[in-house]
Amino acid sequence: MLQEKITNKCEFETPCSTDGDCGYKGTCIGGKITKRCVCSCSNFRKCEHDSRCGLNGACDLRHSYCNCTKAYHDHGLGSMENVRRNFCGKKPCLNDDDCFGSMCLHAGFCVCSKG
Repeated sequence: MLQEKITNKCEFETPCSTDGDCGYKGTCIGGKITKRCVCSCSNFRKCEHDSRCGLNGACDLRHSYCNCTKAYHDHGLGSMENVRRNFCGKKPCLNDDDCFGSMCLHAGFCVCSKG
């Protein structure tokens, strides 16, 4: 699950794959239909290879840490704001290669009922 417990408050547009990921009174739209790129790269994680970072070109071998910001920029995605707005959980994909080595998973978004 992307969120810890079903009792959590639903947060609109949270990435999900099932209704259970959306918390109380939440529904996952498109979770089982569309595959999208999931951003799991963490800046400054220790690495010896890109696979540790989860993004092609992210492991700075000279300093042995993940530089996700630079890797996203090198892949033509621009600023981290643009990455969050247009790539993470948004870019449709068929496999991890479509996501520059990030995971391509079934990912929808949560909508929340009032009340």
